[in-house]
Amino acid sequence: MDPIFMKFDHDSTGFKLSGRHQDIDCKSCHTSLVFSELHTASCNSCHLDVHQNSLGKDCNRCHNTASWIVDEMTKIHSENGFPL
Repeated sequence: MDPIFMKFDHDSTGFKLSGRHQDIDCKSCHTSLVFSELHTASCNSCHLDVHQNSLGKDCNRCHNTASWIVDEMTKIHSENGFPL
C-alpha cells in the first residue's frame, strides 16, 4: 500500500471507505487531483443505477458495500409489498 495513502484519513471526507471500497485503487474514484470535482458520496455518482431511479436513492436498503448481490431478495420484496 502507498505510504501517502496510509497517512490520509479518508473518514475526514465524510465518506468512510468500507467493504469493497477499501480494496479499489484510489484512482478509480479520484481520476484527477482536483478533489472538488468528485460527486457527492451517493452510490449512483460512481455506480450505474440499473433500477433507473425507480427504487429511490437509498441503495443500502437492499445492497451493502461488501457486495451488490442481494441475498434476501424474496424477504425484501415481501416487506415492500412486492412479493416475487
